[in-house]
This record gives sequence, C-alpha cells and structure tokens, in this order.
Amino acid sequence: MERRSLSALAGSGARIAILERGERLPDTPETRSYRSIFVDGHFRPKEMWREPDGTAFNPGNFYFVGGNSKLFGAVLLRYRAEDFTEMQHLGGVSPAWPFPYEKLEPWYGKAERLFEVRGELGQDPTEPVHTTPYPHGPVPDEPAIARARAELKAQGLHPATLPLGVDIDAWLAGGRTPWDGFPNTGKGKKDAESAPPAAALNDPNIELITSAHVETLEAGPGGRIEAVHYTHNGERKRLCPKLVILSAGAINSAAILLRSGDGKGLANRSDQVGRNFMNHNCSAMLAINPFQRNDSVYQKTLMLNDYYLTGGRGGLPLGNVQLLGKINGDILKANAPRYAPRLHSTSWLAMPSTGT
Repeated sequence: MERRSLSALAGSGARIAILERGERLPDTPETRSYRSIFVDGHFRPKEMWREPDGTAFNPGNFYFVGGNSKLFGAVLLRYRAEDFTEMQHLGGVSPAWPFPYEKLEPWYGKAERLFEVRGELGQDPTEPVHTTPYPHGPVPDEPAIARARAELKAQGLHPATLPLGVDIDAWLAGGRTPWDGFPNTGKGKKDAESAPPAAALNDPNIELITSAHVETLEAGPGGRIEAVHYTHNGERKRLCPKLVILSAGAINSAAILLRSGDGKGLANRSDQVGRNFMNHNCSAMLAINPFQRNDSVYQKTLMLNDYYLTGGRGGLPLGNVQLLGKINGDILKANAPRYAPRLHSTSWLAMPSTGT
C-alpha cells in the first residue's frame, strides 16, 4: 500500500493489509552513531545485488517500516511551476506533464500539513504559488549557517530556508546529531512511518504486517491480480485481496513483477519494466577554511535556487544547491580519500537539473 495515501483511507470502512518487508526500526545507540551508520554500515541491508558484469555490491535500500525515508534529509520541496512545462536542459528536453502545477497545488498543501513541514515563504525566486502557508515556522539557522546566509545575500544571491519535516527540539532531545542520513526512531523527523501511517493505523480496519517479504503476484484471467504470495517469518503465505497496490520502490516493484507470471513477468507488454532507471546525479562540495570553525550540529537549513532555472550554457537550467547535514571525520573516512581534510566550514549538495 502506498504509504502517503493511507491517511486518506483511514475511516473509509475498507479492510486494508499492509505487507511490509522490514520491521520497525528499534531505538538503539547505533541510530545516533556516525561510525555505526557511515563506516560500519550497521543499517544497510544484508543482501548483495549485481552489476551487469556480475560484480556484487551492497545496495542503498533500507528494509524498515518507512523504507528509505527513515534516513532521508527530511527536505519536502514542491516542484516548481516550470517543472510541469516542457523545458530544455543541458541533457535534453524534459517533456511537459499532462497537467500544470496548479492542479497539484492544493495537494501539496495537504501533504505539508500531514508532514508538519517547517518553512518560510517569500525568500526563493523560483517559489511557486502557495495558497496555504507552511504549518510551522522554519527550523532556525545555527550561527555558522546564519553567517553563510548573510554572505550569500551580500553576493546578490537569494538563499532560502529549506522546508523540512523536522521538529528540531524533539530531534535534538534524542541526541545532538544531524538528521540527514541518520535513522529516525520517531524522535522529531517526519517520514513514511511517522507521518501518514501513524494516523491510519489507529483505524482497526488497517493492519500492518511486518517481516512480510512479497515474492510474486498471481494473475487471473484478464490479468487481474488475484493473490499475493509472500513469506512471513519463514512461512510461505497467500493473500487474496480485492485490490492490490504494489509499492515496493523502483527496484523491488520491478523485481516482483518480473518474478511473477510463472517467470514470464507481469505488466510488461512494453518490455520496459525494470529498465530506464534514473540516477540521482549529485555532487558534494566542502568549503574548507582552516581559520574558521563550523560548530553547527545539524546545519541543513539553507538552499540556493538562483541557478535552478537558468545560469548554464545558453541560459539553460543548472539545478538546486542545498546544505548537507553536518559532516564529520567518520563520514569523510567512508567516502573520501585518506588525504581528504578533516576540517571544513560547510558542506553543500549540488543537484544538476535534468528534468522531472
């Protein structure tokens, strides 16, 4: 079941079973340990995937209630109105959506209330129309980030506050760490467990079944899905609902479909299931200043969209720049060469604009 729709189904009278591959993430010391998360890979899945040449790698999929959102940076941005139109990018043309931004605008507002977004309007030149304000004021800049904001403004740029699904006081009460990349155990970050399902599961007709690994879907005449085959705590089971919604992520949803249909696959008349995946192409940039100390704890409150719609070759879009969560030596050790410096002022994430 697609988690964000659960809150709307609560109280509908429908009986709903959610098959979740993982368990709830327990609150342990590792959830706030830089070393456990970034060096030891404590929360990474205990499985290996393979490249086309057979090379094995450990994927970045997380099997917990809430999925990968348990470790996300809690940034809850709306697409810009221009993203819904045809737009030329450095990598090609992004085709227009079949409807404009205005069609989704009221639903963006509903989602922001559901995820209790903290933010501030009127700072970003690319900001689309908001007919409703953010439910809460922004997560405050720490002193080092406030200085960075002022310095960017002095350059004629328009730094803007990131809209965040984070109750900063509740988060810091669980440990003085960033939330970006850190697992959420219900202490301050809104995710696909702590936001929509939390309210939905108060409905006695909605059941969450954890450790339920869906293997295949069984189709009947006409292609309608008649049963879901899954393993629950080592026991193979079969569920026969009236309606099935497959929401296992881009990779695993495709894998389930390809395993189904007696090994011939389902919903793959086009032969496109499992193909055409998009890589989130990002770069991290560290600003080094040995004479200036960044004493921030969480850091991630600022973005820059001055180059989101223009600025590249021929005036083409470049993309979004936003702060990463505070990086320390353990993160650098896991992701950078030995000679990488262990002192830095700020860390930025640059996301090229490639179309939506």
